[in-house]
Amino acid sequence: MQRFLVPLLLIAPACSTISDVDWTNSGFAEVSGGEVAVDLTGEQNGTVSDTFGAVHFVSGLDNGARAYAGIGPATDTGAVIRSGTATLTGPWEVVGIEDIVILELTDFEGRLSGQNFTNGGTITLSADFDEKTLTGSDGPLSVNGSISGGRLSGRVTYAGDRGALGGQIGALGAVGAFHGNNDQRVFAGGFVVEAPD
Repeated sequence: MQRFLVPLLLIAPACSTISDVDWTNSGFAEVSGGEVAVDLTGEQNGTVSDTFGAVHFVSGLDNGARAYAGIGPATDTGAVIRSGTATLTGPWEVVGIEDIVILELTDFEGRLSGQNFTNGGTITLSADFDEKTLTGSDGPLSVNGSISGGRLSGRVTYAGDRGALGGQIGALGAVGAFHGNNDQRVFAGGFVVEAPD
């Protein structure tokens, strides 16, 4: 893992109280050319994909620690499923920055210290189209998704930290992008899962 120290410019007025969480952010972002369309310093990029879709994600620095994820524009998970259940399996991956600490914080500037990380594995998710849920876990990643037609939303938990989930689900499988942040970690990642042959 890579440890770094980066100077930051404080953007709040000198009389404001600044907490560490002001230096972290994550979100969903557009994907262009097989990458998340954001410009960060010290980027870590990742992708998980299958024939029916892809998730791209990135972490890095931009006046703080940042992480973003997005669904590839060519993703098509197939026909909407209205009822029944399915077991879906496939790869997941996450990138991020952890052990974030703000050093030497003054009225106008500070320095952020943190450590890059990556993690991944194979996850098995249970889709219940009657109950409209997609759930499962692998190691530090837990998925608690909600299905609405062909859309996927909900929450993930990575190493105890909660994050947001978005994506698509259909007859071919599910493609999910996720992200989260708190005062000590930012992360973004995704999964692409399909029914076994």
